Amino acid sequence: MLVDSLVLANIHPSVLPAISGLNVVGQRQAAGIVETWSVAACISAADRAVKAANVTLVRVHMAFGIGGKCYMVVAGDIADVDNAVTVASDSAGEKGLLVHRAVIPRPHDALWQQLMEG
Repeated sequence: MLVDSLVLANIHPSVLPAISGLNVVGQRQAAGIVETWSVAACISAADRAVKAANVTLVRVHMAFGIGGKCYMVVAGDIADVDNAVTVASDSAGEKGLLVHRAVIPRPHDALWQQLMEG
């Protein structure tokens, strides 16, 4: 059964590196996380988020083995991260595929390292 599908004609250049690994972030900043019920919804949400806000798309993680869920991590100034998370959440929410969202203004060093290193 097909849960979701996606065609992106003009994908943001940071999305593919975020899927295959990590986009590097230099200093600790605010972090935003959006979790979705499908990989397609997460990729679409990530694309919209980085086009709408001045953030770094750190990664898009496809969580194999737990029903096809996916999450994305963005980093940047708090206002930009909040905007990106809102845009991504709205994108996934339009299809009823939003699981959860979080904005962390000042992540603890250990959490920051975990988010940045995978």
